[in-house]
Amino acid sequence: MPKADIIPWEGNILQVSVPIDSPLRQVNSYILPDKDGRITIIDPGPHGLETERAWEHVLQELDLSWDKVRDIVVTHHHPDHYGLAGWLVAIPL
Repeated sequence: MPKADIIPWEGNILQVSVPIDSPLRQVNSYILPDKDGRITIIDPGPHGLETERAWEHVLQELDLSWDKVRDIVVTHHHPDHYGLAGWLVAIPL
């Protein structure tokens, strides 16, 4: 299983390079933490088993759980940016 790369940015922002199929190979998603320990996920990536597993691994690596996701933001209407959003909101807490 391809693994998502987590790259820290200034201001506690995390860039998550989610692996996807060719020709793009990855989409950049972002995690924004808030003061309450919850997070916002921006552009979660396309829907698929690989991206689901990549996000599960990301949260595990960051010692976070799905109930810490406060918001999901999609910047534009391309499947490689919004496809996984529905799956994320459907996860039972």
